[in-house]
Amino acid sequence: MEAEDRALSQVITWLLNNNFTKVILEIDCQQLVDTINTSYFQKNEVGDILKLCVSKCSSFENCSI
Repeated sequence: MEAEDRALSQVITWLLNNNFTKVILEIDCQQLVDTINTSYFQKNEVGDILKLCVSKCSSFENCSI
């Protein structure tokens, strides 16, 4: 799941840097989607990256994962 969370983080950063405000992120990793939707993050680097992703998503006017 580490590669997927890093890719998600990069995509979110790119979207923010390019002034997108309403986004729908489609991810084919069910474990990643479930982790984000439940907000239960592991206490490791993957969990830290996902917390950052969720935090960045709050910068959008509307963001669905």
